[in-house]
Amino acid sequence: TQTITCAKEATKGPELFRPSRSAQRAEVNTCLKNSWMANVFGGSFALAKGFCRRGMLAEGHDKAHCISSDVGCPKWRANFRDGVKRRRYSVVSYDFPCQSWSRARRHNRNGPGPIRGDTPETLRGLPNVSAKDQAKVDEGNMLLDHTILLIKWCLKHNTVVIMENPLTSRVWATPEIKK
Repeated sequence: TQTITCAKEATKGPELFRPSRSAQRAEVNTCLKNSWMANVFGGSFALAKGFCRRGMLAEGHDKAHCISSDVGCPKWRANFRDGVKRRRYSVVSYDFPCQSWSRARRHNRNGPGPIRGDTPETLRGLPNVSAKDQAKVDEGNMLLDHTILLIKWCLKHNTVVIMENPLTSRVWATPEIKK
């Protein structure tokens, strides 16, 4: 049985998932030349752990676990792009946060109203929302912009990209993602 070991101090960097020694030496890992799978915005890092169970080295990047794994931080993005360029990663998964992109926010009196619309003019945010909601919209827009740039960088360097988000998310309606 394979074991998953995680870095004990996630505050110093990404969480690391290493397969057992036998799996790490297995044929699948040899053909991958010890490259890694990166799970960005991973939350519980279920996908990284799944790749690890199949014998691949994996790491998780999420500011909820490690402040230095913040996609909004220019230093983190530069280091991550460098890792992609050096072929550290064979696969990068972006488990993009739903936050303000969810259609679960409706005008139905059972919860908060929407802060984004479905038209090209309102996908990036509705006018006249509260300051608190505008901050959510701004953060969501910033994360999407950086994620799109990172996806393009990965593709330029022939790295497999996975992007996860609910099918109903407005993120899929953005022109940048549709491309």
